[in-house]
Amino acid sequence: MTTRRVNPWAQLTTVFGMFIAGGFIGWGLSSWAAPRSGLAAGISGMLLPTAFVGGLLIWAGLDIVTAIVDLLRGRRHRPSSSDLATRSASWFVPVSLAVTCAGGLLVGILPGGQGPLLSTLAYGATGTAYGLAMGRLAASGYLPAPHSD
Repeated sequence: MTTRRVNPWAQLTTVFGMFIAGGFIGWGLSSWAAPRSGLAAGISGMLLPTAFVGGLLIWAGLDIVTAIVDLLRGRRHRPSSSDLATRSASWFVPVSLAVTCAGGLLVGILPGGQGPLLSTLAYGATGTAYGLAMGRLAASGYLPAPHSD
């Protein structure tokens, strides 16, 4: 999969859409995991947007790390932006998985919750799907690459 030029308005819509959709998905998940818990709704509503922002930061940071490693190895030729975007976009999944599993564990131990194991599994599955969607959008050019030409 290669990064392609995508309309900036489509990128902007995708960024805000993924961020806002993450909050709504989290709130919906909290209504199952810990019904009538405001704390669970707050935690859940922030999980996927936090994973989104964390993934974007890591995605941008990997370009800097790659440049430093290339400089230390004496490479003058840098991989293309599309190679970097595709390779570093895979980090969205573990970031999203880690954030949502931690949140699922917290929600699971709240009074009235589904329990830590079931909540962690459900939140982890949701985080994995969300991370895969973010990685796919990033690799396809729908998220603005921090290392674009």
